[in-house]
Amino acid sequence: MQLKRLFLLSIIPLALLGIPLAKQNPSPSFIRLYKQAEALYSKEEPTERDDSIALSIYETLINRLKERSDHDSILWNSYFKASIFYQTYGKYEKALPLLLSCLMLEKKLPQVPPGAWFLPHLYTGNTYYLLNRYDSARYFYKKAESIAVQNNNVEGLERLYNAFGILNYETGNYNQSKNNFEKAISLLQSKKDMPIALLVNYQNNLASALRKLYRYNESMHIYQSLLAYGMNLDEIHQNIASIYLAKDSAANALPYLYSVKNPKPVTFNNLGLAYCKMNRYDSAQWYLDRALRFNKEENGQQKNIQAGLSYWNLGKLNAAKKDYQKAIGFFQLALQQFLPSFNDSSSTSNPVDFTGAFAVFELYETLLSKAKAFSDKYVLSNSVDDIANALHCFQSLYQLTDYVEKTYESDEARIFLNQKKHESHNLPIGLCLRLYALTGEKKYLEQAFYFDERNKASVLSTGLSEKEIKRASDIPVSLLDAENNCKEAINSLSLKASRAVDSVMVSELSAQLRDQQLKLESLHKQLLEYPSYRQWRLSDKIIGIGELQKEIGSKKRIVVSYHVGDTSLLCWLVSGNKFEFVTTAIDDSLTHHISSLYKAVQQTSSFSTSANREHIRYLYKILIQPIEKKIEGYEELLIVPDDELNYLPFEMLTNTSEEFLVQKFSITYNYSCSLLKNQPGEPGKRDIDSVLAFTPFAEASPPLYATGFSPLPGSAKEVEGLKGKLLSGKQALKDSFIQLSAGYNILHLATHAQANDSLPIQSFIAFFPSKTDSITNNRMYLPEIYNLKLSNTRLTILSACETGSGQLIKGEGIISLARAFSYAGCPNMITSQWKADDLSTAYILHRLHVYLQKDIPIAKALARAKRDYLEESSVDGRKKTPAYFAHLRFTGQLETAGRTFNAWWLLAIPVLLMVYLFIRKTVAPTGDRKSHS
Repeated sequence: MQLKRLFLLSIIPLALLGIPLAKQNPSPSFIRLYKQAEALYSKEEPTERDDSIALSIYETLINRLKERSDHDSILWNSYFKASIFYQTYGKYEKALPLLLSCLMLEKKLPQVPPGAWFLPHLYTGNTYYLLNRYDSARYFYKKAESIAVQNNNVEGLERLYNAFGILNYETGNYNQSKNNFEKAISLLQSKKDMPIALLVNYQNNLASALRKLYRYNESMHIYQSLLAYGMNLDEIHQNIASIYLAKDSAANALPYLYSVKNPKPVTFNNLGLAYCKMNRYDSAQWYLDRALRFNKEENGQQKNIQAGLSYWNLGKLNAAKKDYQKAIGFFQLALQQFLPSFNDSSSTSNPVDFTGAFAVFELYETLLSKAKAFSDKYVLSNSVDDIANALHCFQSLYQLTDYVEKTYESDEARIFLNQKKHESHNLPIGLCLRLYALTGEKKYLEQAFYFDERNKASVLSTGLSEKEIKRASDIPVSLLDAENNCKEAINSLSLKASRAVDSVMVSELSAQLRDQQLKLESLHKQLLEYPSYRQWRLSDKIIGIGELQKEIGSKKRIVVSYHVGDTSLLCWLVSGNKFEFVTTAIDDSLTHHISSLYKAVQQTSSFSTSANREHIRYLYKILIQPIEKKIEGYEELLIVPDDELNYLPFEMLTNTSEEFLVQKFSITYNYSCSLLKNQPGEPGKRDIDSVLAFTPFAEASPPLYATGFSPLPGSAKEVEGLKGKLLSGKQALKDSFIQLSAGYNILHLATHAQANDSLPIQSFIAFFPSKTDSITNNRMYLPEIYNLKLSNTRLTILSACETGSGQLIKGEGIISLARAFSYAGCPNMITSQWKADDLSTAYILHRLHVYLQKDIPIAKALARAKRDYLEESSVDGRKKTPAYFAHLRFTGQLETAGRTFNAWWLLAIPVLLMVYLFIRKTVAPTGDRKSHS
């Protein structure tokens, strides 16, 4: 269901705009005509005849005055008012040239206040929008916005926010469209004489955005409340029906659709969809055909979303009847409607250029439907071409989502899109593997790997690449600072709103948060003025197999990347000279065993390896045993888990010899293979003396009990003897960490932390309580960590409890404190997945630092530290279970020893110099000798 596309236009008398007619001394005849038109225009209840006469007079004035230069103010207003009449009666093609002519007079009317040009620009944008020319609409909206910024209290500002809301809605950015509509409503409600018609319109639009965000209860509540106004009832009934259709309750949708008194293409489209969902295909066909006929009468050959929806629904209807070829033809027609710049009618062709404005989610759904139709067609045809065509659809679909992810202003909006993509991620991978099995061509195997990578941590990857391009671009520091300040304000307001209980306070904070998010949107529009940032939208950060193999380098390490399907587990194995895969059948018991083991291991003191042997053996059998022979001889596993596997510490799995995996391998985790790649700079190089350590609770102190944090005496042991800066107890303040963190290579936080799975924004790391009572002064929350500047930090150690746990987002990983540090720019983290024994953690991390100071890579250093713990005779045998050592997890990049490499060259240079001098002395020069035959 589309938003209400009619922009209600207010009556703006010329005098209100401040245009001084007297300065031009217009002739009495023009004044008389002009006043007659104005009187008709301003009538409270005008008839169609009144409008017709007024329009006729304005057009007469235009024809008489457009060749003259002494009546520009009357001409200006006549253009504007005539255009409003044409817009009101839906004649947008006639309104547009009048508005453009109005704007052409701007230079001729210097006496007109700058703010008076706001509405003409806004209405020109409206007209372009109503003509489905979104790029031009956005241009004039931006001009209107610029005028509004420079001139306070312009009339009609709420209309601009509504317009931006509709554009964001049309392009799939529903989170931002919600903010736009809420701002429009807020501005409207602040008026003394609030136009009820506009309020109903804007509330209706807000409800539509909430519906698209799957917030059905909130959306339905607004729609139901609007029925009392008795306005726009047809559209509101259709929107209520859309909620029922989205919830697969077609029978409940029908009464609302049949109550529409003046049906339009959208009404027939929804009726067709309802009957299709009820498997009444003849009725569905009849309504969809009627929608197309109505659309053609209304819009001619002009592309529009409703025509696209008719074709898309006809495609789904024919796919349901297993007429896949016909379905594909309809899907192709739908693609052409949803993307105005795409005109290829060949069913094997798909869009590749996504610049400009278009219907994002409609386009996405159609590409997905077309891909499924080709895949289903293959079952009947057995033609390899059908699989290849399905894959072409998915390639286009992933290009689309990658481009759109980069146009959204927030991770929240990006994650929303990514979750949508994740719903169908198994199909393209399966198609690639089927093609590989049929043809033996390696390119299909590489393509399957590419599709898998596309569904792993794409939001995190996008955020990191965005930071990288901003650092390296020509964007002014002042603009980047403004963006950063805006993000900090959003984080602060989000935290306050999440803790607020009073409804008035929540409402006030929500309004402030919305305004900051709108400000961020405006700043991102400014970023697009810079070519490097625009070009970034078109770049592809997904790593290929060849590039990954070069990055791996060492013969002793291998990437093990998992993909959890519906009935099978896919495991990619990539080393410097090998690329292969293994599949294993799975069922729901995989999740059961992971969940049970994860819960058990968190009970540190009561965890028993023997009691949980069933879980451990099952997981080893499914995850490691199928690749056991293939990883023999390697020393380091680079594990990329998927979905629920993110909760599993692989170190604790044991083979038939009861040997823990960590005793054979060092293990590095990451969110995707693309993030294993070293960032620009000096990969692997570490200054081991540049360590910043915080131990706020190393000793008991009265304030600790007041805040509920217990002492952590073992934390002092973790950092004992380190070269660098150590802040303990009262010195270990949050503000100190924020100020100092960017200047150190290694950060070590030995403290308390808390993960909030249901509300990640409330996850925090604790510091020593400051003098103020506010908990925000001694807790660093997840959003605050995102804004740290850690691009020069090579390793962060978070030995606090639960820093590696959090909410699992399908396709994105666990939204944890560790992930926040990664987003802040630090590529390597050691975190804790659960609350473990203080002394055991201290022992392992102390040994870690011993190895790091010997310049041993992080993954190997942590593995050796854990082995030392398991072999240490002074450690109680009852504490040598996974609950005491497997909680510490290294998430990082493909690391190499830094100073070892540099030291080799320091030794080699003098040796090479001596060899060179020896050769020069002993070999006679031949340059001057003549040759003899």
